[in-house]
Amino acid sequence: MKKFLMILASLTFSQLHLSAAETGSGLFEQHPLKRGVVVLLDVPQNDVDAVVAYCQQNEVILYVQTQNADQLKAMQVAADKAGLLGQRIFADTGDLSSIQIADNLADVVFVSPSAQKLVKEEELLRVLHPRATAYIGDKQLTKQEPVGTEDWSHPYHGPDNNPQSNDQLAKGKLRTQFIGYPKFSPMPEQSVIGGGRIYKVMGHIAHKANQFEWLNTLLCINAYNGTILWRRPLPEGFMIHRNTMVATEDGLMLGDDKSCKIIDGATGEIRDELTIPEEITDGPVWKWMAYRDGVLYGLVGNPEVHVDTQKAARRGIGHWPWAMCKVHD
Repeated sequence: MKKFLMILASLTFSQLHLSAAETGSGLFEQHPLKRGVVVLLDVPQNDVDAVVAYCQQNEVILYVQTQNADQLKAMQVAADKAGLLGQRIFADTGDLSSIQIADNLADVVFVSPSAQKLVKEEELLRVLHPRATAYIGDKQLTKQEPVGTEDWSHPYHGPDNNPQSNDQLAKGKLRTQFIGYPKFSPMPEQSVIGGGRIYKVMGHIAHKANQFEWLNTLLCINAYNGTILWRRPLPEGFMIHRNTMVATEDGLMLGDDKSCKIIDGATGEIRDELTIPEEITDGPVWKWMAYRDGVLYGLVGNPEVHVDTQKAARRGIGHWPWAMCKVHD
């Protein structure tokens, strides 16, 4: 089997607007996905120009597989002419009973009418990640979360700060699932996982110039394929290296020096904000928090030394001393 390797960056796409239901609009508009990895099995009515036009209007990474050599050639020529081949359109030929991408990778699979009798449901479920959906004509096939998985909801796994996972599937011979962005992160950095999403906070120190873009940033990343779903700026001056973030099934709780934000996992918007009345605390700074059995516990108190955002002029990679952070000194 041919191997398909994708280096994933931030992926964005909206609903497709193709020429007719048979050539794609009816097929692709079944799913309101905004960002992710899409698989297309056969090009509807060989309308390769419609697929290219869609990709030109968006930032989608699309994998197309067909058994038709002429269709493959037409798809590759059109994508290459548009400068998208090998960048955001990947096309290959192969028996549609075997989809040539890795397990648990696709956000959605669209099966063209010509491929519906050739593809197997178990193969669609293999390439879909949990919660993702395949569309086969009027039928929808959604992959369920496998029994034995577990979220990593707090910086040290759970509210008890014991970094021992109870996941029953992440063991044995492990392989790289994806190589994603950002490849280099400012310091400090922390991550939690919930609901199939990774929430990553990146702090105030860039030891190399390639980290500047991500200073004081919160990212939400698809845990199965590395798609950056959204990003938010973090307030400058707050040291993030502490237990003040909790991932839930549908979002993130994030404490800082003013409040605890309740952030929607799907959109990145702030749904609510928790503040502590002045009469019961000596300051607004969230210093520690944990979430258990539907109750949020927090230590909130006095103001702290603000940390300065620091940018090093050095290029290249490597080197991350703590000495330049006044809080740690």
